Amino acid sequence: MAHPVEQLEAQLAAAIDPRERVDILNALSKELRDVDAQRAMAHAQAAHDLALANPAHVGGLILSLACLAESNMQLGKPEPALTQALEGLSLSEVHKSLPLQAQMLRILNSIYEHLGDYPTALHYAYRSLEISQSCADRIGEALALNLMGIVYDKLGDYRHALSAYDQALAIFEDAGRRRHVAVLLNNIADACFFLGELDRALDYGQRSLQITRELGLGMGEATVLSTIGDIYLKKAAYDQALDCFGQALDLARQLGFRYIEMCALISMGKVHSALRRPAEATPLLEQAVAIAAEIGARNELCEGHQALADLHKQHEDYRAALAHYEQYRAVKEALFNEDADKRIRNLQVIHHTETALKEAEIYRLRSVELEHEISARQQAEDRLRHYADELERQNAELEAFAHTVAHDLKNPLNSLRLVSSLSPHEFEELPAEEQYDLLRVADRCGRRIDNIIDELLLLTSVRGQQVEPQLLDMGPIVERALDRLHYLIASYEAKVQQPAGWPAAIGYGPWIEEVWVNYLSNALKYGGRPPHVQIGAEPLDTTWIRFWVRDDGAGLTAEEQDRLFAPFERLHQVRTEGHGLGLSIVRRIVEKLGGRVGVLPNVPDEQAGSTFYFDLPRGG
Repeated sequence: MAHPVEQLEAQLAAAIDPRERVDILNALSKELRDVDAQRAMAHAQAAHDLALANPAHVGGLILSLACLAESNMQLGKPEPALTQALEGLSLSEVHKSLPLQAQMLRILNSIYEHLGDYPTALHYAYRSLEISQSCADRIGEALALNLMGIVYDKLGDYRHALSAYDQALAIFEDAGRRRHVAVLLNNIADACFFLGELDRALDYGQRSLQITRELGLGMGEATVLSTIGDIYLKKAAYDQALDCFGQALDLARQLGFRYIEMCALISMGKVHSALRRPAEATPLLEQAVAIAAEIGARNELCEGHQALADLHKQHEDYRAALAHYEQYRAVKEALFNEDADKRIRNLQVIHHTETALKEAEIYRLRSVELEHEISARQQAEDRLRHYADELERQNAELEAFAHTVAHDLKNPLNSLRLVSSLSPHEFEELPAEEQYDLLRVADRCGRRIDNIIDELLLLTSVRGQQVEPQLLDMGPIVERALDRLHYLIASYEAKVQQPAGWPAAIGYGPWIEEVWVNYLSNALKYGGRPPHVQIGAEPLDTTWIRFWVRDDGAGLTAEEQDRLFAPFERLHQVRTEGHGLGLSIVRRIVEKLGGRVGVLPNVPDEQAGSTFYFDLPRGG
């Protein structure tokens, strides 16, 4: 099977999409961080540059900043790491990405812990913990707890360290993260060791050792063997201690872990020294000192020279003891000066970081302000687009409205003009029956014009008037509508069937009366001969009541149903008696009251015709 780095490099070579390339570059940086920090840095920088060129992939940009910060820490460059981590945190806060915020806070914790600013490190660890808990990120929570434990360890507060480690351990065990479990068990063993709880320390150490061996974690196994060896040394179980240190030494040499090899040699030298075995102790300590000098491990170099000085002094070889003591003093003094310089450098870094933090905050505020401005502009554009669409709709509606009114007025006005064009002499010469017919035509045309004017006044009222919907008593409203249509009902010899009672709904009485008048008049005109009209109501659910008018006419085609409630549309002339404003006004009324209108064909084989309905909110 190909190595993960090789797999990712192959994917990168084939990737074309910029977002995909950013993600692969970030993944490569993460894989290489502990192996080749320089290559990890190069991949992270490439991801960062590509993400900047594609601003839509903000998550990739934030992850690239995280990879850059971690790579800089691996290369011993805390100052750029701190700037990058703060920028990443600011971006993650602006874009409200909680998991990425928690990750950036964990990186900041590690940076400040490296700089020796433990209170600030602890602050970031707590913030990371809170965010991980808020978004139910259990693994993020455990990682933050482990970091808190490490900081408490550095502060010598082993009780708080144990509490944090125990919580992290429980989460990692539940999640089946055995590698993390092994690390936590070793951390707990260390904390118990410093608290003098040696039996508990030994138990956790042995559990950690078992997992590292099962997972084949060579470096982890060597580290845990050194921890267990220290515990046995503290318990004065020298044989067991030597056995553990010996296994750690063999593993370290096999895997090339020079630092662990050096620590094992020092520990074995101390054991032999405690057992007064100078012949065994001296070469071990000398090897350790040589490795310390080679890899620049100043603290361990001091420890090795001090152990050799004590060993030679114990056996009264004062010349050798003095030589090692002088080397111990020289390294100690250099280490002290180096630590002082490091503290000054760290203070400078932290000072520079305050500036970076302020710049990051300014950047964040600018980003927030820009985001708000973009949002406000988008809302304004949406409103403008809505107003433009509404204006266009109203203009189209008014054009159709004018056409419809002109068409509907033209016929009755022509009829009136024809009747009025007769001279009194011509009128008197007509038979009485024809005179009566002409007067009846004039009356009918006048009524039609009057109805059109009433409809126009109603439409104006509906368009401009704001009403307060209220609980309706539908019975009296229906009776008033039927009274207004009494002449039409009688002339058509129609039968109108209605229920004994009506459910309560919310609306505006005068407008709903007009809806009933329109629906009923259409049912009378287009129903059977004589018309048989049914009206009723039924609850649809807990929110809506449907009121309906059912006629027994010829019914409507699907196309006619679709066009029927469109603004000012007319059906074909055969079906239309009167004007085409009615149903458009019905729709406008009901929708303004928060309701719905429609038409359905009657149930086949039961009754021809159509059912016109309007839905209103259910009343209390």
